Amino acid sequence: MRRISFSSTLIVGDSITRFVANYSRHPVLCKPGWTIQWARQLLLWESDRKLLVHYTRVVVHVGTNNLERLGGRETAKQLQELREELALAFPTKTFFLSAVIPRKDHLQEEAFICSRLTSKHGGFFAKALLSKGKVKGGMLKRDKLHLTLEGAMAFAKSLDGWLASLPH
Repeated sequence: MRRISFSSTLIVGDSITRFVANYSRHPVLCKPGWTIQWARQLLLWESDRKLLVHYTRVVVHVGTNNLERLGGRETAKQLQELREELALAFPTKTFFLSAVIPRKDHLQEEAFICSRLTSKHGGFFAKALLSKGKVKGGMLKRDKLHLTLEGAMAFAKSLDGWLASLPH
């Protein structure tokens, strides 16, 4: 995790957030391979719980690694449940969900379903990655899932702008 300056907001997420730390004004804790279940375990019951003490707002980006097994609707449902559990466990903090990013593989439609449902419930969706409903060229790596540096920059700028628009 790289700290640029003190921020009351922490971004924590799966491997999609790896390069977002290079461009965001907020600290980023990247946990490659994270699933909703692992996020629940680490944030609610284990050592990472202590990390949350320093922040009043936490953006959770997870779900990418759940799509294959759960599909878009169930992943979105479990994300919402995770946010509610975190809010109950930490009543003095505000938790936001960052929707699964669009992708260009066999799970593309499931990712869009999950993203729509998550953003419908007030979560962040990186619209900067899209053009006319499709992922812009140069945003994703060859694996059609992870962000390029350009994609990470667009994601971070979009997320930082979204966070700035919210009340503290």
